[in-house]
Amino acid sequence: MGVVHMDRTAVLQSELAYVMGCLCFCAETLAQLGQRELAEDVAEACAALKPALSQGQVASGGSLH
Repeated sequence: MGVVHMDRTAVLQSELAYVMGCLCFCAETLAQLGQRELAEDVAEACAALKPALSQGQVASGGSLH
């Protein structure tokens, strides 16, 4: 069986999706703990990353800022 090589773009997109999932989980957890302001800040960070992933900015080398 051969080694599967993922291209760099696929790896970056996968890692970004993972980070987004972590941020969303953190936001939910903070909200459950009553830390509404922090939860909103983390949710905003997660939402800010979504367009970068869905529009392929990672693939094109665009900035995530």
